Amino acid sequence: DRARAGERVNFDQLIPYGTGKPHWVHTSYIPDRDLTGTVKGIVVHIVDIEERKQSEQKIALLNQNLQRRIAEMQVIFDTVPMGLSIADDVKCCHILGNREIEQMLGVPTGSDLSKSNVPMASVRVMQDGIELAIEDLPMQRAAQGELVTNQIMTIIRPDGQAVTVLSNASPLFNEAGELRGAVGAFLDITALKRVEESLKKSQNQLRLFIEQAPLSIAMFDREMNYLVTSLRWIEEFGRGYLELAGLNHYEVNPDISAEW
Repeated sequence: DRARAGERVNFDQLIPYGTGKPHWVHTSYIPDRDLTGTVKGIVVHIVDIEERKQSEQKIALLNQNLQRRIAEMQVIFDTVPMGLSIADDVKCCHILGNREIEQMLGVPTGSDLSKSNVPMASVRVMQDGIELAIEDLPMQRAAQGELVTNQIMTIIRPDGQAVTVLSNASPLFNEAGELRGAVGAFLDITALKRVEESLKKSQNQLRLFIEQAPLSIAMFDREMNYLVTSLRWIEEFGRGYLELAGLNHYEVNPDISAEW
């Protein structure tokens, strides 16, 4: 009716073929007009599009699987218990991060984590007490082709809180093998660092206690190398040495048998 009314009608449909197996065809109903423009008939044009339809179905399935993989990767990105970041340009002008790294940095959710952007302006990144230049940050180094492993940094958040992180970053390449960005992983080791510092403090206190003890005290490792001694021990058994740490007991005292 639409074609008879002068409208061109196009649609795809499944129709039975000689083998009995349906095929996809593209059908067009084209009004046939006379010189006055009056519709005097209809031209039907049918094209076999089975291969095209099969290709479209395969592409649709591939896209569906791709979307599932993307959704799965997004869930991993959002829930993994470490900071993740991705830069899609070699200058790291724009860096996307997950919630974990946003919390480490103390910036709002969805912030652009590039150091050149406003949310990051008040974030300081330190290493060995010195603030790192932008080009020395893990993501920027990786975006220039360097593989960054086990870089320990201290992040000073906008609220003044210090967070110690273990950083790794790798370059990203395009199909032609050219640099196109970087991906980074950051692990919060603040608690571990505190335990390490506490242990070091305890060891220093023990060392000081032994050194100042009014008795002859010495600590050795399994090979009888001195770890720490009291000043009294050095006076009585030091054989003229001012410091024994690191020396072997039997080398300092060659006349003493190892069987003692």
